[in-house]
Amino acid sequence: MQLGSTRRRSRAPSLTSLIDVIFLLLMFFMLASTFSVYQRMNVSSGAKESSSEALAPIVVMVAGDELVVIDGADVSLDEMVSVITQADTSQARPVAVLPGPKSLLQDVITVLERLSDAGFSPALVGSAQTAGSSE
Repeated sequence: MQLGSTRRRSRAPSLTSLIDVIFLLLMFFMLASTFSVYQRMNVSSGAKESSSEALAPIVVMVAGDELVVIDGADVSLDEMVSVITQADTSQARPVAVLPGPKSLLQDVITVLERLSDAGFSPALVGSAQTAGSSE
């Protein structure tokens, strides 16, 4: 008895699983990659320099909303460098930056960047509550 040879029909392979794997890889690489450029900023603690310890630091408190407080006076960020330069023309006095209670991290970073660009070496100090007010 001879059975007839059955022909197998060729079917196209299913591409559904391949497409799922491609989308998973695409999502992984999109979420794992970084598109922003991070920069490093040197911030000193203010304790290592012995020559500037004799000079009283210029205290800059970041109040937020593009305002800083220097010696009790509200100053905008645009005027900050000129006010500090008038207070210390030699740039030898240390500058202490205090984050205020309503200041954001970006406000503090902006103040530190502007002071560094002006040639000062700012020192980031704890918080404004530990320096001035006793609650």
